[in-house]
Amino acid sequence: MDGINNIVANIGGKAFQEAVVAGYRTLFESESYSIREATKDEYDRCYLGVVENEVNLEYPEPCPERDEFYRGCLDNAEHTWDIHLHAYTVDGTQMLVTVQNKDGSSYVYLVYVGENDRGKGYGTALLKKAIKDSPNGLSLHTNKHNVRAQELYKRLGFEEYPSVDDREIFMANRPGIGGNEWWEK
Repeated sequence: MDGINNIVANIGGKAFQEAVVAGYRTLFESESYSIREATKDEYDRCYLGVVENEVNLEYPEPCPERDEFYRGCLDNAEHTWDIHLHAYTVDGTQMLVTVQNKDGSSYVYLVYVGENDRGKGYGTALLKKAIKDSPNGLSLHTNKHNVRAQELYKRLGFEEYPSVDDREIFMANRPGIGGNEWWEK
């Protein structure tokens, strides 16, 4: 860490130096998180967090469509737990759930990092673990309004492909792998 401190000391002001060092720490310390399988209770809590985020992104103002969208999201919770392949977490307040695609690749069904934990490398660590455990490729959908998540996925090698849902962007780390079938119901 001293080497990076010496490098940035000559580049800019104190705020810049602190930002660079914090970014460096996040990048390299995120590799040391201990990732484990999540419990059903942890999954349920994180799933509710995902639903809240999706509803707020899709419908920022209260309206009847917002309530219907919210109920539809909640209806999926039990189904996804029953079919999940892996539910990864660090300490129960972050979650990444993958399910198996028909072609042998994996699909990220759910990614959630609590608001207080964002920007600390948890999402990156969870995605890297899922990529490592998915040798046939990994795909996902993300809300078209969630630019921060899209940037993370692109940094980890995901590219955008046509989606069957116009509210979502389909991304995969390999061309031609499955994932869209989870939305074709």
